[in-house]
Amino acid sequence: MLRRALTPAGPYTNLFPVGVISFADTNVTNGKTYYYQASATNALGGSAWSSPVSAFVPLPILSAAASNSTLVVSWPLTASSYSLACATNLSPPVTWTAVTNAPVTTNGSSTVIIVPGGTEQFYRLK
Repeated sequence: MLRRALTPAGPYTNLFPVGVISFADTNVTNGKTYYYQASATNALGGSAWSSPVSAFVPLPILSAAASNSTLVVSWPLTASSYSLACATNLSPPVTWTAVTNAPVTTNGSSTVIIVPGGTEQFYRLK
């Protein structure tokens, strides 16, 4: 059996039942660390849980390419729950506004093409 938690001490949630020999944990959030424990099971019962091991799911990388008339911003499809936001300055308090251009999905990435205005813009995945 395999179980997962957000801290080494738990609480833990079982990820799959006895008898499953392969598992991919795809229900994770970028930027979080997960802790896992395993237990072997046979006809006589189960072993003690292993010591916790951790896995960090990295934040997606935002890439940008600019020309004289457009800005192309892309991020991986694994970050599909993220949206692109922009701000005109980074002085607190920063006001992030959603970019309303719909992302286009190609080659494993979400891409937004932006025609910049006349002011400086800062972008982030939110």
